[in-house]
Amino acid sequence: MATKKDRSLFDNTVSLTPRMPVKRRRRTTYFFRSALPLHSLWFTMIFLLAYELMVAFLGPALSSMSFEEIPGLVVSFVWVYDLLGWFGFSGRLQWLLCPVFVIVVLLAVHFADKKKRAPMQRYDLPLMFAESFFWALPLLVVALIADRFSSPGGYVPAQEPVAFVNGLKAFVCSSSLGESANVFIELIAGIGAGIYEELFFRQILYVGLFLFTTKLLDLSREFGAFFAVVVSSVVFSLHHNILYIQGSYLPGEEFVASVFMFRVFAGFYLTVIFANRGFGIAAGAHCFHNIMAVLLN
Repeated sequence: MATKKDRSLFDNTVSLTPRMPVKRRRRTTYFFRSALPLHSLWFTMIFLLAYELMVAFLGPALSSMSFEEIPGLVVSFVWVYDLLGWFGFSGRLQWLLCPVFVIVVLLAVHFADKKKRAPMQRYDLPLMFAESFFWALPLLVVALIADRFSSPGGYVPAQEPVAFVNGLKAFVCSSSLGESANVFIELIAGIGAGIYEELFFRQILYVGLFLFTTKLLDLSREFGAFFAVVVSSVVFSLHHNILYIQGSYLPGEEFVASVFMFRVFAGFYLTVIFANRGFGIAAGAHCFHNIMAVLLN
């Protein structure tokens, strides 16, 4: 059970954002500013804009196609799409509001964080790009090491080879397109997964589980963090093998133990980044990992 001291410490921090010191002298540092929700929002919007422009490049008819027909579709994007449908939105508007949903969630976290404010400096965004790229490199190295433990001859998933490298995504891919078009689609899916999967598995699932165990069950912060990171990481890995799209479960990639364990590790790794460096850096690392994986493939 959480002690009175533990609860007091938790109450003095923001529940929806990473725990960080709030002393005024620390507010001037890059590491403090870049982990703030508003900085994460501005940073994430760059990836969101790139994702939406690349999707729009495929053609305006996408919003009227069934999800099974759309190449490079990110499953977590469909979850946002369906959620908006429950609120009565439909058609092209429902499609266009998906990135708005991401912005609204991050803005809600920002306004919930009343004690932490700091103006953005002109070098913050470039440094955030560099830091995200830096955190993506160890994940890529682990992915390459995981290849050594895959089945003889390498693992060949349903969509494309070397699933553990680009396997942080889960999407429906069309095989009717040419090779160059598929590379472009892979880039779209990689960026989209970096945004929408981080939104669901880190900002929503991890934070939700942490609040459930520490606030409702009144358990310790340590147990809450451990429980939340384990469950969210395992679910994150599973959702690449079992796809949930519009009320139906569809088979995803073939289950391979080394690939599954790599994704569990990736979920844990990205959650640690999220908890310490904020949503923006975690999403950026996820995006950069996927982009490098596509280019390597």
